[in-house]
Amino acid sequence: LLCNYAVRQGHTPTFVDLDVGQGQVTVPGTLSAITLHRPWHVQNALEDSGVPLCCFYGAVTPSENVDLYKKLVGTVVDIVDERASRHARAHAGGIIVNTCGWVDGIGYELLVHAIEAVRADVVLVVDHERLYNDLNSHFKDAQPPIELLKVAKSGGVVARDGHWRRRTRQHRIREYFYGAEQQLSPHTKVLSFDDVSVYSVGGGPQAPASALPIGASRKVDPTALNLVEPSLDIVHSVAAVAHSLPPLGGGAQRSGDCGGADDDAVANQLMRHNVAGFVVITEVNMERGTLTLLTPCAGPLPSNVLI
Repeated sequence: LLCNYAVRQGHTPTFVDLDVGQGQVTVPGTLSAITLHRPWHVQNALEDSGVPLCCFYGAVTPSENVDLYKKLVGTVVDIVDERASRHARAHAGGIIVNTCGWVDGIGYELLVHAIEAVRADVVLVVDHERLYNDLNSHFKDAQPPIELLKVAKSGGVVARDGHWRRRTRQHRIREYFYGAEQQLSPHTKVLSFDDVSVYSVGGGPQAPASALPIGASRKVDPTALNLVEPSLDIVHSVAAVAHSLPPLGGGAQRSGDCGGADDDAVANQLMRHNVAGFVVITEVNMERGTLTLLTPCAGPLPSNVLI
């Protein structure tokens, strides 16, 4: 709604979506940004709005990897700022940010981090008195000042339960491959284990630093890139396809973290750059050593690196 108001006033706002569970730009599990040049159509979503910036988080809640989520928020903001510095209209159009609905505990910490990262000057709080008061107290001395506005929710609005949110995520994934009106035709691709490298970030769910014993520190870097051995565990996973980059590992074994200065540099590129697209791993054949992927279009993948 706010984006459409801005577009109809002749501006080109940048919509930044930090909601990894119920995002509006592309598949769930991503932090995204897109500059709008025309109104956002409810039925066709953002199909005609150009190619968005997408950083792949890989989970539907920030609690899975808080450090990674914060890092990707910073990455998206840096790229949006860099673009705004080169395009006067994008700079003048400003940014409109959608955050997660989780506002308790770590969720509140992440909300404050997002507000500070994007250097917001106006924050809208919809129908949440306690959150409004907490943010008002937190940012009362902020410089430059932040204007907090309390907004009542529209009549008839109800909370979305877990079942509805899961169905919505499934619909978004299907829409990515088949289109909003089933007008697209995805393709199936079979690749050998030797022709593709699959990586994950971090070592699974991470406890927040505040939950660790006094003086203790994590043994695993939650933002490290790890090479994954293909197995049945990754069947039905959504994976991001990286843009073409130098190969990681330099022929290293298929286990453990990326090692070496060159690998660290490439890993940083993978984490910082826009992903090329997404695939679904539909089958892992351990006997033949092959992966079967559902891809949005025919032809070779942009790279052999999946995250």
